[in-house]
Amino acid sequence: ARLGSAIRDKARVLIAADAGAAELAVIGTVDCVALPAGKGRRAMGPELPQRLLIRNLWVAEAFRRQGIGRRLMDAAEELAAEMHIEFLSLDVLADNEPARRLYEGLGFTDLEPPPVPVPNWLRGALSLGKALAPPGVTAEGSTEMRPM
Repeated sequence: ARLGSAIRDKARVLIAADAGAAELAVIGTVDCVALPAGKGRRAMGPELPQRLLIRNLWVAEAFRRQGIGRRLMDAAEELAAEMHIEFLSLDVLADNEPARRLYEGLGFTDLEPPPVPVPNWLRGALSLGKALAPPGVTAEGSTEMRPM
């Protein structure tokens, strides 16, 4: 089903492989889908810019907590830059603490924070987003100089 949805949605699937394995071993993947500007999956949600939807981040259990998920997310950011997309979005279950820590550590923020505190079990899925610096601009806002 996952491969079918990746094909249907024209996702770019980024793959992490174990270079030390005797045979090719996939140890992580993430799907990246380019979406036009507009509403997210929620009709009452905020208007979003053109974005790269990150979904199905997966790392094999034996390889978790080794930075593979972070490297896959970094590769997704690089892909967005290559595609001239300046915003990433994703959905994560509110009670998936390890994934939320990863995404928040990478700079993702809640796109639809509730006006009052709500327990995670009641929130269900959270929509998170991250604005990327435009090409040629560093995170500090200064223009990046490149040799010609």
